[in-house]
Amino acid sequence: MTRSFDLGDLVVDLESEDEDWLIVVNPTETPASEYTVWETPEDDADICADYYNPEYPADDRIVEAVYFDESLDRLGPWDIDSLLGHYEEGTLKRYGIKTYGFPESRLEREELDGLR
Repeated sequence: MTRSFDLGDLVVDLESEDEDWLIVVNPTETPASEYTVWETPEDDADICADYYNPEYPADDRIVEAVYFDESLDRLGPWDIDSLLGHYEEGTLKRYGIKTYGFPESRLEREELDGLR
């Protein structure tokens, strides 16, 4: 089942037992088989997202997202636009917020009134 996500969508990881919310910061066009999660020395092939997600299609597009609670804890009060601005500026790392890449079909949209 293929899903499409937009910037700022609230989603959950279907593999997570905690059902923690994530916020989509980049719905890429890159398939899992080409999305590098671990760069290796020149002689070895990079490890891509499909390696860690064998139960999902290798051609699933990757959706980059950040954890809602982690963002709230580290950025303080924020809104979706400021969070996305930090992502675009490359400043999330400065706050210790990690971006994760998920195969699209591994995520499910959540609805939360008033988030935007």
